[in-house]
Amino acid sequence: MSTWDTAFGTNGGGNLAADPLFVSPIAATSAPTTTGDYRLQAASPAINAGDNAVTAPVLLATDRDGNPRITGGTVDMGAYEVPFPSVISSVRAGANPTNAATVSFTVTFNMPVTGVNSADFALITTGGQSGATVGTVSGSG
Repeated sequence: MSTWDTAFGTNGGGNLAADPLFVSPIAATSAPTTTGDYRLQAASPAINAGDNAVTAPVLLATDRDGNPRITGGTVDMGAYEVPFPSVISSVRAGANPTNAATVSFTVTFNMPVTGVNSADFALITTGGQSGATVGTVSGSG
């Protein structure tokens, strides 16, 4: 983080001293306008950097896009919350897997995801079973 630029006013704490990484910001000299995209990029330092105590009194349940206002435990700074993917369901895709060499499951997320692979899953066995591993992960979004 860099030091606070006093040209932006007084830093009373809780401000970012770094580029918030908006998707497509516009120059202030272009205001007023309806162009630009002030949603946060995935690497934004404003993600989970807000103050839940400040958000709670306002009681905003959703952001400007209608997404839940707090995702990931802490509110994001700005008008948009970055929606993180979460698992909605995990359902066995085939017949009864008893003694089967391969068992397939369909995992459904709340949004399209990319870069998901076998390292993102853990397999817990029961009933004395052993030697099971997570193999290939495939899908579309």
